Amino acid sequence: MIENKEPDENQIFSEKEEALIKNAFARLDIKLGVTDETPQYLKKSFARKLDKLLITDNSFYIKWKGFVVSLITAFSLGSLISYFLIMPAMVTRSIDKNDKAVSNESINPPTTTSIDVQNPEDYAFMLISMALKIDLEINIQKIGDKTILYIWPFKPDDQSQEEIRQFLKLSPDVGGRVTAILHKKS
Repeated sequence: MIENKEPDENQIFSEKEEALIKNAFARLDIKLGVTDETPQYLKKSFARKLDKLLITDNSFYIKWKGFVVSLITAFSLGSLISYFLIMPAMVTRSIDKNDKAVSNESINPPTTTSIDVQNPEDYAFMLISMALKIDLEINIQKIGDKTILYIWPFKPDDQSQEEIRQFLKLSPDVGGRVTAILHKKS
């Protein structure tokens, strides 16, 4: 049996309790495979790892430089590839030498006409309807009390465009782009 003697003032455990605790730790070390050489091995391993951390080469600088170079290369190649892939998809209009409207548009500046009407929005709606029926392209812009219509391509002496020419007060020989400014009558 274990005697429970009162420990001295400076001692926390009695001698037998200390022996039991040391014996328990020794058995635990045997189960874990810890030997007397283990602490020395761990110290050497830790020292080797510290030595590797203290190496001051420019490896981070070189890696950073490589990252920047690869990023710039990727953006450059990406922009070139996208340019060549998207370029064929862009719709371009070819100029036919026999098309008088296109040739007039490229030679002459756009024709501008100014018309005073009671209600510019209604008048613009009628012009848009007429333009769409005869396959003219039209853009509309509203600035204050003015309504501006950009209509193209007019072909000189085209009979299908005669009705819209009368509404815009244009002569039959006008071709190309027409800018119509609709003012509200005062």
